Amino acid sequence: MGYALVLFLALLLILTPVVLLLFLIDKVKKVEDVTQGLINLLNSESRQTSTAKLDSGFHNLNGRELWDVLCGGTGEGAELPLADVESMRAKYRTLFEKQLKHLFSSGLQDAKAGKPKSLPKNQKTYNTLRGEVDVWLPVQQSSSPYNAGFEYANADADAARRVASNVQESIDYLHSALNMEVSPALRESLIKLPEQSVAE
Repeated sequence: MGYALVLFLALLLILTPVVLLLFLIDKVKKVEDVTQGLINLLNSESRQTSTAKLDSGFHNLNGRELWDVLCGGTGEGAELPLADVESMRAKYRTLFEKQLKHLFSSGLQDAKAGKPKSLPKNQKTYNTLRGEVDVWLPVQQSSSPYNAGFEYANADADAARRVASNVQESIDYLHSALNMEVSPALRESLIKLPEQSVAE
């Protein structure tokens, strides 16, 4: 009987850690499953947020791709119906004109701060109600409003008229590339902008 008791205790000592180990492995597996589920959920939400960010009313087009489509170019988005392109063009106008004003103001502020003339960034991100949109301009065309603002900062009356003429030519060209009519309000705001800033 004493031998049977010793054997039972020995088996108990051997089996207890095994059972405990199996129990812990099962619990760890359940924790891993829950953790993996949370990771998948977070990744899914992140992908949805990322997609929503791109889909800001421009058929997931952004930056240069969006510019190319609005200019009638080929590439991604070129197969969109004309009505969709016209709708995007109407929404894009406000952002595009903000970018022109931003470039002009940047040149003006750099000159007033005594900074050297620089090459402005030709892409800027704007927040809209439907997400972020990158407004892209060809490098040479993004330099024109910036340079005009830079020159206007210290321009006399004759130079100011020449700069105003250059601004008009630049915005006419860019609007023409996008198949847009230039709003008189934009011309006036760009030309009046430096007068307001210089007076400050």
